[in-house]
Amino acid sequence: MIADNKLSQGPDASVPAPDTFPKLLLEHARERGERPAIREKDYGIWQTWTWSQAAEEVRALACGLAALGFRRGHNLAIIGDNRPRLRQFGAGG
Repeated sequence: MIADNKLSQGPDASVPAPDTFPKLLLEHARERGERPAIREKDYGIWQTWTWSQAAEEVRALACGLAALGFRRGHNLAIIGDNRPRLRQFGAGG
């Protein structure tokens, strides 16, 4: 539970709760690493991405956009099928 932007559970209740989606994604990647984050059925076969894989894909996209000149405050539209892997990019920083 989050109260006053602090984590109210865990060993150190004074640690600030993540206040952005990128920070939350990184926290999940640290804490949950190899546990499933995203599952999607593709051509009848379940595909699974771990929290670490999801964080790395978001990081790679963010770095690629930065290399192209994309900066804080710029807008980006992603047009495509409604796919779980596309939604994770909304968590990019």
